[in-house]
Amino acid sequence: MAIGNRPGSRAGPRGQPLRGRAKSGIPALKKKKKKKKKKTLDLISFFSIIHSIPSYSPLQVLDDSTDKTTRDLVDDKVAEWRERGVNVYALRRTNRSGYKAGALKEGLEELADFDYVAIFDADFKPEPDFLTSTVPYLIDNPEVGYVQARWTFTNPDESYLTKAQEISLNFHVKCEQWVHFAEGTFFNFNGTAGVWRRKTIVTVGGWQSRTTVEDMDLSLRTFINGWKAIYLTDVTCVNELPAQFAAYRKQQHRWTCGPIQLWLKANKDIWASSLPLAAKINL
Repeated sequence: MAIGNRPGSRAGPRGQPLRGRAKSGIPALKKKKKKKKKKTLDLISFFSIIHSIPSYSPLQVLDDSTDKTTRDLVDDKVAEWRERGVNVYALRRTNRSGYKAGALKEGLEELADFDYVAIFDADFKPEPDFLTSTVPYLIDNPEVGYVQARWTFTNPDESYLTKAQEISLNFHVKCEQWVHFAEGTFFNFNGTAGVWRRKTIVTVGGWQSRTTVEDMDLSLRTFINGWKAIYLTDVTCVNELPAQFAAYRKQQHRWTCGPIQLWLKANKDIWASSLPLAAKINL
């Protein structure tokens, strides 16, 4: 899902933003990727956030699915909400090159009139106040490129596998990312449950599909180019952990190989950047 402030609209005062303030108009894009029926149904819960979005804000459902059942479910739900007056539409590509990065890139091209983009994967369920809890940080801090909310989980007690994932991911989202943010060092956008400044995405080169971790790639280029990021540990977004080992293995393979791919492609840019030596070594 994505959100934005229409250019020229009234922003909040400059200075240190507080959670829940500056409830100015927030145009929105919505990002959802459907692959399985269950995921599609979970994704539908995203519309719980609609009441906080102005009617002129576009909600995009980025659907690269080739499954007819999934596509029909998406179309039915989009039609239902359009009848309720919500500016939502499904965006499907004839050429699926670049996978998620390619879909995000194409979706962003249709948002030239908006300032902010919020992104959610299909299995994430934001709270109704998600936008008013995140967007003010971007409005009040023009040097900030993105804000990241903390993940929480719906099914950690489903099995030993999901419990192990919860422990591992909680270390990442509760400790690792928070510490990096507090110290002013690099922490990456997690690919979902966050809000980007559209200008930032465009100026650092946009969504790229050169690796399997397009989120980390964009975050790294954002950091190298001097933009700041904010980690909101008190703003959470619930999602579902992979309960099957095959799905978990595929996810971990992507998360493991992607950063290595990125390092091989980005290390020259890191060393050529104006970052302090300590920051380069840390990366």
